[in-house]
Amino acid sequence: MSRQAALARRAPILALAMASALAPAAYAAVTAPLKPAVPAAAATPRATTPKVPNPKATDLKIMDAPLGMSLADWRAMPPPGPLSPNVKATCSNDPDGAGASLVPSPADRKAGVVVCGYISHYGHFTFPQRFALDGPYSVTQVRYDFRAGRLAEIDCDAPVGAYDRLVADLKTRYGASSRLVRDQVKTEIGELPRVIQTWATPRGAVELRDPVPPFSQLRLSVIAPAVPRA
Repeated sequence: MSRQAALARRAPILALAMASALAPAAYAAVTAPLKPAVPAAAATPRATTPKVPNPKATDLKIMDAPLGMSLADWRAMPPPGPLSPNVKATCSNDPDGAGASLVPSPADRKAGVVVCGYISHYGHFTFPQRFALDGPYSVTQVRYDFRAGRLAEIDCDAPVGAYDRLVADLKTRYGASSRLVRDQVKTEIGELPRVIQTWATPRGAVELRDPVPPFSQLRLSVIAPAVPRA
């Protein structure tokens, strides 16, 4: 059974608006049937040999926020796109940060990491802001991690159905991935096959993990070179 078919069968059990500076204005994702087959029986991680960083890479950004920018400059930016006036930027060291799930891990908190994002206020309720992705998808849980006052990592989640669009666009921008890992991830309904693809660039790395909890989602990350990865 293919991986997408397996996920489709689990959909009843398992169950964002992104404008990315990886593309101008709106994030122009390209549809192409490029998703690699994932062997259902793979038991241990297998990684390809890393390649030389792609020379075509430029500054790594998501929603006009480049890696390395200061926290003060990020706070001064207007929220991207035509959004509701209820949308605002907030961080884990702000009073409403925890309510928006902008909470660093214990290790990151100890290292002084500040996690930021965009939230929407509706009365007494606070929600992470969604951003449009070209086509029927949207991305959510957009997180900006600042280390020593500089943007070191950006993460956002999208439905697993957006995988082909994202992979095609990343291949267009950065060429073939420099690292590919296929393994298994444990869930409450058993193990699921997982793919982790990485595009190495002189400015950092772009990583795509499929799936991530709640396992109907994938995660796109841009990561500065000095940031450790699990």
